[in-house]
Amino acid sequence: MTARASSVEALEAEIARLTQERRDLERQQRQLRVDELKALVDHFAQQLGAAGFGLQDGIDALQARARPAPPPVEQPARHSVIKPAPFVTAPKSQPRPPMDAVHLRAQSVLGSDAIDWLQRAHPLLGGMTPTQMAATPRGEEKVLALLAAYARGA
Repeated sequence: MTARASSVEALEAEIARLTQERRDLERQQRQLRVDELKALVDHFAQQLGAAGFGLQDGIDALQARARPAPPPVEQPARHSVIKPAPFVTAPKSQPRPPMDAVHLRAQSVLGSDAIDWLQRAHPLLGGMTPTQMAATPRGEEKVLALLAAYARGA
């Protein structure tokens, strides 16, 4: 056997070794991705539970987030003759209704952002606003649990 033939065989052996090593590394990388995803799912499930939500609530929120947002609806032009009704307030002699528990907790946790947050759709609430969710059975409990999670920094 010549020196040239043995070097070709050595190169082929090295190529085969490197090809196998690459396959092994790709297999390890796929397994690491699977393990990483499992860890993320476990962490997400723990956070949902800590906030008082079930796993199905989280799944629904993720599915709602995965759906494309509907296109914005164009507002029809207002006719210049039509004027909005004047803003009516209760007479000053009548006391204002007290803020409910959700509004109070939102204000204590979120401060000046509370009003905007209460009126913005939230994926963990199935796309409902916190105000809408609080009006449903057990909804107030869910919104308060979400605010408690925010307060803890979750």
